[in-house]
Amino acid sequence: MLQDLFRNGNNSQMTQNDAQTELLQAILNELKEQKLLLAGLMSEKVNKPSSKKPLNIREASEYLNIPKSTLYGYVQKKRVPFTRLNGKILFIPADLDNFLEINKQVSKKEEIIKAKNEAFKAIKFKK
Repeated sequence: MLQDLFRNGNNSQMTQNDAQTELLQAILNELKEQKLLLAGLMSEKVNKPSSKKPLNIREASEYLNIPKSTLYGYVQKKRVPFTRLNGKILFIPADLDNFLEINKQVSKKEEIIKAKNEAFKAIKFKK
């Protein structure tokens, strides 16, 4: 977008002040977008534990946003991946992410789109 403004800035219909104002506004908008992107990345990093550090039951329940009692039930039924070390139950965040992905519920619309994409790929590769 900024490159377009540089190119169009020399347009005879636009005065020099108008071109500079428009360019500065575009730069400001782009900076705002970058700021929002960085803020999102920073909050993700702050809120998400390191995937290498194991989580205890409290941390894992917060990570999954479920009560500890529910998580204990999942452990007892072996529904969620965990490790027992010296009697302590530990969870690897990457394993919990996979657990969430496997148990993800998709809408009918998403199922239809996925089926169409797979069918399209199958037809495309047959040629």
